[in-house]
Amino acid sequence: MANIFVRHEKKFLINNEIMKLILDKFGDLLEVDPYTKKDGYSHINNIYFDTVNNDVIRESVSRPIYKEKLRLRSYHVLEDENEKVYLEIKKKFDGTGNKRRIPLTYKEAMDFVLKRKFPESITNDYVTNQIGLEIEQFLRRNKVIPAIYISSKRKAFYGKNDPEFRLTFDFDVKYRRDNVNLLSDVGKNFLKDDEIIMEVKFGNAIPYEFIEFLSSLGVYKTRFSKYGKIYEYELRNSKLN
Repeated sequence: MANIFVRHEKKFLINNEIMKLILDKFGDLLEVDPYTKKDGYSHINNIYFDTVNNDVIRESVSRPIYKEKLRLRSYHVLEDENEKVYLEIKKKFDGTGNKRRIPLTYKEAMDFVLKRKFPESITNDYVTNQIGLEIEQFLRRNKVIPAIYISSKRKAFYGKNDPEFRLTFDFDVKYRRDNVNLLSDVGKNFLKDDEIIMEVKFGNAIPYEFIEFLSSLGVYKTRFSKYGKIYEYELRNSKLN
């Protein structure tokens, strides 16, 4: 079954102390995300697809009114090519994000992106088939390869009374450019030790009490795309042409 998400989102760069204050204040109003493992985190593993000239991310960091990315995601390090992953096309227009994804095996997803082999497993479902056609159109416009692997540990919650409200905290962000796949979690650390990326996703508006509390802590929104920030870091350090 396909997953379709339409949400506004805001990101904040915080630390452990701020996270604890937020969860102490609002924890009773939150439910733990079902992808959470026994260690208290969900484990997010991503491949971002881009051209050899980084055209997709270069366009994204230029802050256009419309942008799109193609990503492959798993919630654990894969052991073989037949495990389930999600191929996601992410679009953002004027601050509103739209994520549409289809479940595939890792092999199906990579064959789709790299060999343009449309997955037979989604053809019998109208919605997943339509998302597959959207991804196919993206692939026609962009000759992409697996450009970068990015992983993180995540504490994720959603509102008990408002399931459209989601709150996530990402730690231990790692990335690698070589041997880009979902079969290993080896990578370089990107965040500082006490840095956490907090993301708030919501339908119409962030609850006022939540924003007021962040303001009292001196916490304000920032622009923070993991892929975008890593790309800009590499540019500054002459790791990309």
